[in-house]
Amino acid sequence: MLNIITCFESGIEAKCVALYRSIDRFLTFSDGFRVLGITPRGNQQPSSAALFEAQSLGVECVTANLNIEFAYYPLANKPLSCAYASNLFPGESYLFLDSDTLFLRPIDLGFVIGEGMTGRPVDSTNIGISSLNDPNGAYWAYLYKDLGVRAPRQITPSRDAQTINEYYNSGFIFFDSSRVIEEWNRLFCKTMRSAIRPNEGLFFVEQSVLSAVISSLSQPIRFLPSDVNYPIHMHFDLPERSKIQDVTELRHIHYHHYFDDEFCRKDLFDQLGFGGRSMEMIEMLDWQSN
Repeated sequence: MLNIITCFESGIEAKCVALYRSIDRFLTFSDGFRVLGITPRGNQQPSSAALFEAQSLGVECVTANLNIEFAYYPLANKPLSCAYASNLFPGESYLFLDSDTLFLRPIDLGFVIGEGMTGRPVDSTNIGISSLNDPNGAYWAYLYKDLGVRAPRQITPSRDAQTINEYYNSGFIFFDSSRVIEEWNRLFCKTMRSAIRPNEGLFFVEQSVLSAVISSLSQPIRFLPSDVNYPIHMHFDLPERSKIQDVTELRHIHYHHYFDDEFCRKDLFDQLGFGGRSMEMIEMLDWQSN
């Protein structure tokens, strides 16, 4: 069984329900999957309307006070929720999805299944490094030392041209077992309890820790197809090597805050080239008005 893990909280409930709608509409998987809507901070309970909508779409909604120690850092929800789900359903496989992602076309999740992990390189270098002499080298050196990483592999961000040490986006990440999740959660908690931080402070600590864990594995991560976890908010800034020319062919997008203004959504979708499909996308995002 594939466990699709999401973090479902009041501040992001509209995005979560939009994601659940898109899962219900477009996802298939021959071995079956369950969708978990985990609320890791008890004081961030989704509204009754959002819970009702999610449950009507088959989402298993769970409130568990997982993120107490790091409640000030919402992104801690990711490793903590994944570790919780892997303990709840041991011996299975897991797919974590960010709330600000959306499926747009029919898709069989069989393509993510395999030994190891499946994900996508980051879009921008941000706190990534090419060597330990770079500005955030000391931070990554701390992670590498804990994991025994000697020679991390290299990747190229989708927008930036410079090759950097492995650094992956955590918005769509597949785990074939709980082993990597447990290591991710362990090192994340250890790092948060330490004084070690990137120069930018609490900036994607959960994502960089996961990337360092991946670097410690003998088998490299498998890359997602280019039309999955696509950074639609960067579409016009992407180089030709990374850009999808026909956005109507995209199967899954990562939009961050790009569509937050509901009054601009139609214009944005039209500018991107969705054309006749714009209203279909808006209908999924505007669940409260339907």
